[in-house]
Amino acid sequence: MRRAYPNWKSIENGSNNGRGYAKVSDLATYRIVVANDKVASLTLQHVHQDCYE
Repeated sequence: MRRAYPNWKSIENGSNNGRGYAKVSDLATYRIVVANDKVASLTLQHVHQDCYE
């Protein structure tokens, strides 16, 4: 995952695990959750979506 999205950073305490975002296009991002250095969750999100889950 980090080779495909080298700019991904966890937004939780600066660790290598946690939730972070990777830009797909001007209209979408991947929300990637990493746990124990492995992808635990991957969602595609529209940048103009106003609701969550």
